[in-house]
Amino acid sequence: MKFLKEAVIFGILVGLLSGCSRVPAKNEESYNETDGSCLSCDTVSQTEITAEETENPPVQQTERYGFVGGNIAAGGFFAGDGAGTIYFRSEADRWALCAVKVDGTERRKLCDDMPCLINVLDGWVYFSNASDGFSIYRIREDGTQKEKLIDGYCCNLYVTSEGMYYDKRDETNRSHVYHASLDGTDEVLLVPNMRAAAYHSGVLYCNTVRELAAYDLMTGALEPVCSLYTHNVCADESGVYYWAVDKNEFHHADRETKQTTVLYGNAGGNFYNFADGNVYVTKSLDGRCIVDAVDAETMQTKTIAEFSDLLFDYNGNALDISLLDYYTGKAEPDPSLVGPDGIYNVVSEDITYIYAVEGLLIGRGQLPSNVSETGRIDCLIELTDGAYRPWIGDVITTTLSIDVPFGNDVYL
Repeated sequence: MKFLKEAVIFGILVGLLSGCSRVPAKNEESYNETDGSCLSCDTVSQTEITAEETENPPVQQTERYGFVGGNIAAGGFFAGDGAGTIYFRSEADRWALCAVKVDGTERRKLCDDMPCLINVLDGWVYFSNASDGFSIYRIREDGTQKEKLIDGYCCNLYVTSEGMYYDKRDETNRSHVYHASLDGTDEVLLVPNMRAAAYHSGVLYCNTVRELAAYDLMTGALEPVCSLYTHNVCADESGVYYWAVDKNEFHHADRETKQTTVLYGNAGGNFYNFADGNVYVTKSLDGRCIVDAVDAETMQTKTIAEFSDLLFDYNGNALDISLLDYYTGKAEPDPSLVGPDGIYNVVSEDITYIYAVEGLLIGRGQLPSNVSETGRIDCLIELTDGAYRPWIGDVITTTLSIDVPFGNDVYL
C-alpha cells in the first residue's frame, strides 16, 4: 500500500498444509541451511499386506483441507467453509475475527483476537493468533469454545482432516516444521531448520531462503525442488507454484517431470497468489496499481483491475496529481496538506494480495475515494467484472480512521 506518510512494512508468512492417511514419517536429521542440502532423511518401511487386505482393500477417505489455493501463503486473512460463509480478519472492526455470508448478510464477530492463517474445517475455525504471540487457536464457527492448541510463534498453518502442519520458532528464532492432531496433541517434529511452504496430496513443501524442497509424508524423503529464494508457494495435483523472488518470476514445477515453467515473467509483480487455476498478480506500473490474472494452463494474461493513479487527501478528495508525477517531482500537493512532520498527508488507491474465497476475489487495500462509504481509508476490496469496490462483507460506517495505517501490519 502506498502510505506516503509512513514506510510500508509487509510481513508475509508462507503456509503449508498436510495430510495423509497415516502418521507422517519423522525426519529429525540435520538440514544444512548453509548450502540448503538435506544431510539425510529417515524412511518408513512398508507394512506387509495380508491376503485379506488384498481381497477387501480399505475404503480410501478423501483428505479435506481447511484452506484454498495459496491463501495461506498470502497471509491467510480469508477462508471459506465451502457453504457460502467467509471467515476473515476485519479491517472495519480493528482486525477482529469475523464471519459473513457471501451476499453480505449475517455478519458477526467471533472474537476480538487478531487472526491470520485462517483455516475452516468441520465446524472449526483455526488461526494463528497475533494477539497471543502467534500461538495456534481454534474456535467454533458460531464463536463458542475458543481454545489455545499450540503455544509459540507459529507460522504457515495448514489444516487438513489428517491434522495440522505448521512451523514454529525455537528459542534461537529458528523455524522447524511440525505436525499435530487437530486438538493440538501429539505434536511431532517433521523437518528441522525449515519453514512450511505449501501442501498437497501427501507432499509438504518446505523452504529456507536458499531452497525449496518437497517432503514426502509417507516416506520421510526430502527432495530439492529448486535452489532459489521462494515466496508465495502453493501446490496442487500437478506440482508446486512459487515466486522466485530474486528472478522476479512466478514458476511452476511439475510434480512428475520436474520441469519448470515461467508463468509470469519480470513484469513488476509485487504480490502473487495461485488459486482455481489462475495466478493473481498485483503490480505497480507507472504509479498505477494493476491486478492481472494468468491462466496457468494457457498462460494467457488478463488485466482484471486498474486502480486510480491519483493522489487523495485523508478526506477522500482527489487532488488531480498522479502518484508518478508526485514521485518524479513534476507536481506537489497544496502546502496545506503538509503534516507536523513535514510529510504530505496524502494517499493513493492500492491493493495487495488477491484472495479467492467462496467464489469471490477479495483483497486488502486502500480506497480513499470511498471514505464516505466505509468511514476509513483502508478496507477490504472486492474485484468483479473488471471493477472494484469496498467489499460489502466488511463495510461498517465509522468515524474516519487513519490511526492504524494499512502498511504497519502486525503480521510477522
